Amino acid sequence: MGKQFLVNSYQNNWQREPDVLARPNGGFTVVWSSYFNEFDGGPSSYVLSGQSYDASGRREGGEFIIDAVDGGASTVPSIMPLTNGRYAIGWSYSSDGILGREQSWVQAFNVDDTPRGSAARVDTSQLFQAVTTRVAGTGDGGFLALYIADQSDSNFDDVYVRRFDSSGRTQGKDVRVNTKVDFLDQYGVEAVSLTNGNVLAIWNSEETLDGPNGSRDFEIRGSLFSPEGKAIRSDFHITINVGAISSFGQGAHFDVTGLQGGGFAVARFDYGFRHGTEKDPLLLQTFDAAGRATAKPVTVYATEEVQYDAEVAQLATGEIVVVWEQRPINGDVGEDLYGRIFSAGGRALTGVFQVGENFDGYDVQEEASLKALAGGGFVVAYTHDNLDAEDEGVAARIFGRGTGGNDSLGVDGSGYLAGGGGNDVLTGNGRSNVLNGGSGNDRLRAEGGSDALSGGDGRDVLLGQSGHDSLRGGNGDDTLDGGSGADRLDGGMSKDRLHAGKDSSRDVFDFNSIRDSRPSSHDILLDFDRGEDVIDLRGIDARGGSSRNDGFDYSGHRAQAHSVWWSERNGDVVVSADVTGDRTADFQLRLDNLTRFSSEDVLL
Repeated sequence: MGKQFLVNSYQNNWQREPDVLARPNGGFTVVWSSYFNEFDGGPSSYVLSGQSYDASGRREGGEFIIDAVDGGASTVPSIMPLTNGRYAIGWSYSSDGILGREQSWVQAFNVDDTPRGSAARVDTSQLFQAVTTRVAGTGDGGFLALYIADQSDSNFDDVYVRRFDSSGRTQGKDVRVNTKVDFLDQYGVEAVSLTNGNVLAIWNSEETLDGPNGSRDFEIRGSLFSPEGKAIRSDFHITINVGAISSFGQGAHFDVTGLQGGGFAVARFDYGFRHGTEKDPLLLQTFDAAGRATAKPVTVYATEEVQYDAEVAQLATGEIVVVWEQRPINGDVGEDLYGRIFSAGGRALTGVFQVGENFDGYDVQEEASLKALAGGGFVVAYTHDNLDAEDEGVAARIFGRGTGGNDSLGVDGSGYLAGGGGNDVLTGNGRSNVLNGGSGNDRLRAEGGSDALSGGDGRDVLLGQSGHDSLRGGNGDDTLDGGSGADRLDGGMSKDRLHAGKDSSRDVFDFNSIRDSRPSSHDILLDFDRGEDVIDLRGIDARGGSSRNDGFDYSGHRAQAHSVWWSERNGDVVVSADVTGDRTADFQLRLDNLTRFSSEDVLL
């Protein structure tokens, strides 16, 4: 785990345009296009190949052929999951080689990588060619295939969609998705299956957004489809897309991923020089299941260098990863891939890290495909020009992933590590890290920096050390020690021991449910420094399930309905709270070695 490796077995000529699929068992499959040419009068063609891996990163079987036609060109594959572990692949095909007119094709596959039915052509409409095929699984077991209709005449380019059943059989003809047809081109389509069963398609729309002083801006627009593949919200605005078409295709290089709860996140670039600096930012923004923004865009990274081709994914542990390509402007040669990890709410959790590994001389890593792995961690597949025997090859690298056994691991360059199953020992590197224990009795140690530690299930020990850390125990009887720095400690459910650390920084003990600390199994808070540390109960509804989150009253020593009160017991302070209105404790904490408490020690 951790080092880049060569995916393709066939190493003649070049292999490009990888896309990766995360499998339900924790493994993954990489697909790519490959140039096959024997040079001595033999066949010459562009073929699609694939290779599957298990959850530990070992090959499953050999390299397999997806589509290959003598003299033809099968390129730009897109692979997405279907139900029950199956998947579908879409691609572009030309019978006249790489310079011929492209068609859109798809095929469904079984769990064991065998075809499920025959390949089917997607485009039937009158057009010049069909490009940028994307597929997304629907909740009924089938999938949608989308493509850009390149009109190449007086008509502008449009987005089209066609439905397929679980065996890859067509369900009706392809139809236009965008309703704005009197403007310029629609291009750069991306599609994703949302966790609520719907499918979202997004694309760049040229000059359809009203700008200042009568100007027109580009925007990202989208359409939502039901689990049966029927349009439920068509051609709506998502966000501005400031940029220009260039040799890098910058205006179209955005990406989308589904989020837990049915929403989605978009990563895009802003090339407008609108921020008082010559640095162009890569932006991340989250949306709800209806397509409404839930937060303002946050800057992933801003630089004077050329950035493009963003990828975004939400990890099984909830964090969001963004990966992008970057080209220097200071005379260096080559391109590199970089990444950064954010919380589900858009807070940066790590610094920027490099994805690929460089060789001496001219070196290019590009065309990244990012997927979150089941059980934690993520994989990036990309084109690397110095890894295989001849010209470009397909590389991949697994980040932040333990095994199902008992691991003792340090974080990799990403700063993220998920232990998975087993009793794990996970250690940070002194920078800002994200450590997730998963199931089992784990020990997480941050080693400095502003870290986010999550124990998961089991009896875990979380050590924040120095820095401003966020520690969450999860399920089980956990021990959390923030160490020095202003820390946030959340024990989760069961009976936990929460240490603020012997320092003068302000620590927050965070509780969001009465189940976090019941009277029969209450948490113990140690090193609580009155006047500095605070207990945060604002996440608990004082009226126990009302339509709004009501705050508690403070009643001193007296037990009152929907209130917080305290008492002194054997040299400790016991804090109680009532949510049912019967003036008995539904929630309780014990503060070790304290005899006083006031309303200033708690956020209500």
